[in-house]
Amino acid sequence: MDAKEKLLARKSQLEAMKQRRQETFRVPLAEMTDELSLYDQHPADIGSELYEREKDYAYLELMEFQLQKLDQALARLEQGVYGICDNCGNAIELPRLERLPETTLCIACARQREAGIKQVSNQDNYDNSPEAMEFGKTFQVAGYELYEE
Repeated sequence: MDAKEKLLARKSQLEAMKQRRQETFRVPLAEMTDELSLYDQHPADIGSELYEREKDYAYLELMEFQLQKLDQALARLEQGVYGICDNCGNAIELPRLERLPETTLCIACARQREAGIKQVSNQDNYDNSPEAMEFGKTFQVAGYELYEE
């Protein structure tokens, strides 16, 4: 499977997951809870459902970011610069491209940028930013790749 096929396959997979996630938002919160009314004597009863809904929105935002990165990778492929590091101009390692097909940095430049972000993260919490995913430290939860601190 060549790079374009991998990128398109990953993009279609993410679009399908995004579609399924969006379908859950069409169901009103009251229907999800099996409550007759959202007004209750204990407002915290709805807290868990609201938390899950907010988490779903966060996953949706993450998927949209990943789709944007995949579109950028497809554009780089069309321009003939796919697999070339944006920072140093060297070729990105093949195992890295297989793991992160949308990456724009070689491992050396990614580590260098990661070190810079870690220094800044002592002042602010930048490790949870989408840019942190560029380093390839991810794990899967329910089929979604998440950044590992």
